[in-house]
Amino acid sequence: MVTKTEDLIKERIRYLNDQTDFTSTIFNTLVGYGIIAADFDGNIIAYNEGAHQIFGYSPQEIIGKETIEFLFTGEFITSGMMQKILNHILGIGRYSFETELIRRNRELFPGHIIITLTKNREDQAVGLIVIVDDLTERKQMEAAAAEARENAARNTKLERELRMFREVSSTLEEITRSAGEAISVTIGERSLRDSSPELFADSITKYTHILDDALEQITHKTDETVSDELRILAGQLGILRATPRDIVEIHEQAIKSKREVNNLQKTRAYIEEGRYWIFELMGYLALFYRMQAKNLVIEYDPKKPHSDC
Repeated sequence: MVTKTEDLIKERIRYLNDQTDFTSTIFNTLVGYGIIAADFDGNIIAYNEGAHQIFGYSPQEIIGKETIEFLFTGEFITSGMMQKILNHILGIGRYSFETELIRRNRELFPGHIIITLTKNREDQAVGLIVIVDDLTERKQMEAAAAEARENAARNTKLERELRMFREVSSTLEEITRSAGEAISVTIGERSLRDSSPELFADSITKYTHILDDALEQITHKTDETVSDELRILAGQLGILRATPRDIVEIHEQAIKSKREVNNLQKTRAYIEEGRYWIFELMGYLALFYRMQAKNLVIEYDPKKPHSDC
């Protein structure tokens, strides 16, 4: 049984086809865009192939059976945004915005919407035209480009840090070589792990605690600094005749221990921040050996900052 409302919608569809050039021009040519016509009650009276491709509904499922609210999520409708937009269109004639839309299979996707008043040849408003641009591919490309830029920046940063690490390591090794008999350190001797396993394990524990303090400082923005702790540990490692390779191994073991007990996000935080602290620790160890090589070891207090002599 055909209702009075259905007759009214059909009449409006016929009127749209008879009184405007919408169907014969824009409607049938812009397949890449979803184009939907509605009367002032929101009932769909025209629906192009672009809309079919974007939303998944066939024209037979939509025309005369749905309102333009089918485009949007329930949250968008209940928030009152749809009514605000319609009020704006009635006053200005056009409204453009981006929002989350919903396909026939209930998949959500980003879309750009343009809603304008539809006018006949006598310049009388007869309804609305909704133009939909599916932004899924564009957003994916933007995300991929942003990720590529982030990766490039990260790689640049890692390369810079690697150069810094090599420079610090080279400086430390040169100092320990030049010190010769004065400090009795020879690069290439047994590692700290092999020569003093208990002290090596103790150094890992201390360094791990420093990483905890550093992350706590960053997370909660405290005024405490880990530099003093690193300086003290460097002095202790210097007394043990630690080498750059020992520092790297201590760092790796500490990160490994954190990886075993923390989630991926927190582990990444330890790795990210840990790169800075290993450089600082290496620098303090280099300072220790430089001062020792100049016969200043007695004056060295790891709890106090020192200038480069």
